[in-house]
Amino acid sequence: MKVAILLSGQPRNYYLGYDELKKSYLDKYDCDIYLHTWRGGNFEATQFFKDRPKQIYKYSEGYINDIIGMFGTTKSSFEEPIIFDDKDIVDPIWRQPLQNSKSMWYSASKAYDLIEKEYDVYIRSRFDLRYEPSTLDLESLDMNKLHVWNWDTDERVKHRGYYDVFAIGNKTNMGIYSSLYSKIDWYLNYDRDYVQFLKGGWPEQDSGLRNEYLLRWHLTQANVDVEIHNTEMQHADGQIIR
Repeated sequence: MKVAILLSGQPRNYYLGYDELKKSYLDKYDCDIYLHTWRGGNFEATQFFKDRPKQIYKYSEGYINDIIGMFGTTKSSFEEPIIFDDKDIVDPIWRQPLQNSKSMWYSASKAYDLIEKEYDVYIRSRFDLRYEPSTLDLESLDMNKLHVWNWDTDERVKHRGYYDVFAIGNKTNMGIYSSLYSKIDWYLNYDRDYVQFLKGGWPEQDSGLRNEYLLRWHLTQANVDVEIHNTEMQHADGQIIR
């Protein structure tokens, strides 16, 4: 089974994330890695919770060569940071800046664009993840569906979103998933159906800027069949390595 691993976003805790990726997928399958991330070495995470300090990730000058040597990428791309939003638009509840959302989805699209041959399975991931046991056996998954992990959040909002950190699918479904970046402005500024989709949930939780909402709406509009997998890592910070 040939597997394309698509890594994107900020390279947070990449040295720990590599160990998790290796034991979960790289050691078990014939994998090629396509990687897009940012130059700079100083990365700031979104402060979702007011009672937690803002997390800053700083790396030495040689971190890019470190990543290339560690991951052994089939193809990689490193870009200077891009200003995607000069108006400082921020989700009023979760403090997620539109800048961060666009940066994340842009990077995911660029990783997909690097693919240069055909694979049996395509995995969208990021640098700082542990991997759920429910999606480790790739041969058991129906590749006509897109596979995501359960979004561990309040029941009053979870039906509007898909967890956005990880996905498995075929080339077509992963291509649709990775094209969300090109649709963000349309969904937020012009798509009245998206506004209606957000109404009626948990009060004050209906901001269209939430990545989980954008992803579900995007996949629904494209008629992508999504299967949600049970998660075991819901304690503490779950799948994300902090």
